[in-house]
Amino acid sequence: MNNTTLSGGVADAGGNNGSNGGGIFNLGTLTLNNSTVSGNQAIGSDGGDGGDGGNGGDGGDSNGGGIFNTGSIELSNSTISGNSVSGGDGGFGGFRDNDGGVGGDGGVGGNGSGGGIFNTGSIELSNSTISGNSVSGGDGGNGGDGGGGNGGDGGDGGDGGNGGSGSGGGIFNTGSIELSNSTISGNSVSSGNGGVGGRGSYGGFLLGYSGGYSDYSGGQGGKGGDGGNGGDGGGIFNTGSIELNNSTISGNSVSGGNGGDGGNGGDGGYGGNGGYGGNGNDGNGGGIFNGGSIELIHSTISGNSVGGGDGGDGGNGGNGGYFYGYGFYGDFRGNGNDGNGGGSGFRGDGDGGGIFNIGNGVDNSIVTIGNSIIAGNTAPTDPDVGRNDLTNNAPIIDSGNNLIGADTLGVFTTSTLVGDAMNPIDPRLAPLADNGGPTQTHALLPDSLALNEGSNALVPMGLTTDQRGEARISGAAVDIGAFELQLLLSISGGNNQNTTVNTAFANDLQIQVTDEFDNFVPGVTVTLTPLGTGAGANLANTTLTTDASGVATTTATANTIAGNYQVAATSTGITGVNFDLTNNHGAAAILNILTGNNQSADVNSAFANSLQIQVTDEFGNVVPGVTVTFTAPGTGASASFSSISLTTDAEGLVSTTATANSIGGNYQVGANIGVTEVNFDLTNISTPAIVTPAIVTPAIVTNDSNTNNNPDFTPIWQSVLEELPEYGLEESACTTTPTVVINSTEEEEEIIEAIETEIQRNQNCQPVVNSDK
Repeated sequence: MNNTTLSGGVADAGGNNGSNGGGIFNLGTLTLNNSTVSGNQAIGSDGGDGGDGGNGGDGGDSNGGGIFNTGSIELSNSTISGNSVSGGDGGFGGFRDNDGGVGGDGGVGGNGSGGGIFNTGSIELSNSTISGNSVSGGDGGNGGDGGGGNGGDGGDGGDGGNGGSGSGGGIFNTGSIELSNSTISGNSVSSGNGGVGGRGSYGGFLLGYSGGYSDYSGGQGGKGGDGGNGGDGGGIFNTGSIELNNSTISGNSVSGGNGGDGGNGGDGGYGGNGGYGGNGNDGNGGGIFNGGSIELIHSTISGNSVGGGDGGDGGNGGNGGYFYGYGFYGDFRGNGNDGNGGGSGFRGDGDGGGIFNIGNGVDNSIVTIGNSIIAGNTAPTDPDVGRNDLTNNAPIIDSGNNLIGADTLGVFTTSTLVGDAMNPIDPRLAPLADNGGPTQTHALLPDSLALNEGSNALVPMGLTTDQRGEARISGAAVDIGAFELQLLLSISGGNNQNTTVNTAFANDLQIQVTDEFDNFVPGVTVTLTPLGTGAGANLANTTLTTDASGVATTTATANTIAGNYQVAATSTGITGVNFDLTNNHGAAAILNILTGNNQSADVNSAFANSLQIQVTDEFGNVVPGVTVTFTAPGTGASASFSSISLTTDAEGLVSTTATANSIGGNYQVGANIGVTEVNFDLTNISTPAIVTPAIVTPAIVTNDSNTNNNPDFTPIWQSVLEELPEYGLEESACTTTPTVVINSTEEEEEIIEAIETEIQRNQNCQPVVNSDK
């Protein structure tokens, strides 16, 4: 069944077979998911009243207010609540007529079991709530009054019937149950009360003329019935086997039945004694009553209680010294004694507010407990854990890492968080509440000793979450109990800041640890680690401990590498967080030539490679956004630029193209930022000038060893002068007039071909000697 609600059902009274399964009666296989079984009842039939002096009938039993199961059930994400089981009341004993006969005894109250679930089969139960269910045993019937003494002793009153037992307010189990991530809370068990004893009748009454006798006694008052035979297992009653993990058993209660009052003794010559009050009965196992085997891991048992029933009051003794009659001796008062009052019954005990383990044979009742809380429960005896056998019939096995409020038995020798009767340990639990997940839980307060005190080794394989579905381990170690307090890391200062490389950040890096309810958590170790390589920070401390405000603090200094990066803050078992930091580059300090240095170009031509500069700080980090200015010589060989003033890009780069001017030679081009400068070495290359002389009259050259001064060379000289500017030369390149050398080829005294003229610039301003005349 899915998404189903079953409510308002009432099981048939059923006579001697009992009343079973107010909501569900299952003999086969049942799956119940996301459903509710609530407000159902199983009510036992009342016993009939006795006739004249007859005993009252016993009340009928009832089982499984919500679910009665002898088959197999899978139950998940569901609620079993507000169901009830009540045993039938015992019938009243019959009254006797005036014959001095004994009144009938009251009938015994019927038993009630399994307010939420009664199981003799198998159940898998997860993510569910069993709450507010109740079981009550039937009350015992009252004893009948004794018959009046007709000239003799009065009849005794009948005894009150015993109350019926109540067991398993939430779950009654004789089969097998696997229970996880669930809460069993607010269930209750009470045994039935004992019936009141019948009244003893008066003695010595004689109808007739001759009167009565003063030595007849009033009848004895009937004994009050005892309270029901134990109220056991407010949350769970088990004589089968249960595996219980990640679950909470809280606020369940057990009360033993009260004893019935004794009947009053009858009046007579001798007053009859009053009946004894019935004994109150015990209440055991407010959370769990175990007579089978239970394995308890990562669970919380708290706030459960047990109490024994009150003993009944004894009946009053009858008045002695009375003689009743008519006739000659009528109204004669005798001298008999008053009857004794009956003694009160004993109060029942209450044992094992959290768990009670009852052994009826060697090792037949075993409770194994690990990583669990059993504390804050109440009982007259053994408030948290009790048992009926202190030797070997009811062993309690301490698997370790438990928190026990008061170990009055001395059985928890492995665990260290163990209190005693004089010094119990408060587990520091918040009230049962919705803390997330499908069921209610007890949250751990920030100062709970259960925090991080469990054993990770005891966590069952595959158990990754707590009862709510949160991480099972949050912190250095698993918490004890069903609830894992989730710890949170948050950045409280120093995030999203920047500074210049090799300088301290203005604000400290601060991490705060809180729990999920925003409480500060001191004493937590936090580790800080810069992530990746390159840009990063040097931390004053990398391993920190939170203070009273849950804060851990360290200073940070940027390293020498610029860039964005993160510093991770981690703590064992807690989700980490990251600081986002930035190291800014320093001031522009270095200009690096990347391309364009040591190249040459023909005059009036562009250089093949651009002139490229990268600007960095002193640590080699690129510096964008600064202006670089290129400069060239103002005279002589030089160059012009496509851009003179440029701004560095994101990579710190600027680039410009250069074109040689018309003058050949070597020179330097500067690139600077303020006073910081770097120089490119460049060369402009000039090509030789070829001059075609004008046609002139052949000249006769005299073999003069010093000069050629034939005036017929004048047209050639004029042509040379006209060609000089085309090749970047000037007529007066030096302080002295350059010498023109005329090389002529002479054959048989005639100039056959044109004169080849070579013009050389006289850089040293020295005459050039003819090589050939």
